[in-house]
Amino acid sequence: MKTGRAARITVGVLTAVYVLLPLAFFAVWFTTFGPFLLAAGRGDAEPPFGVLQAFGFPLFFALICLFNFLYYGLIIYYLAHLVKNRSGSEVWRIVLAAGFLIFPVLALPVYYLLYILPEQPPAWALQRSPEAS
Repeated sequence: MKTGRAARITVGVLTAVYVLLPLAFFAVWFTTFGPFLLAAGRGDAEPPFGVLQAFGFPLFFALICLFNFLYYGLIIYYLAHLVKNRSGSEVWRIVLAAGFLIFPVLALPVYYLLYILPEQPPAWALQRSPEAS
């Protein structure tokens, strides 16, 4: 299945955001809960609740919502591309379809690099003709 250059770039950027967004989760989590953890080590100190914690929880919730919307949108696109891509190897397509659901952080970039980004996928990732068998 052929996709336009703009669509390939857009899907690539969204896939990169999806893969890198968990790093933002860790950053928000540590800045939100870090002061609580540090205060817990001192028995007499009360945990601080400042501006960062007041905005950290809603920011964390917003990141989770963004992550889920991005995941489902990408899964819909990738599965539609996978179904319409008859030139790809059946084995690779089945393995990557299962990977979309089991470990999408790895399977989405692999499928993108194999079938969406290049104009022509590598020969080993293409369906073999019956005559070649």
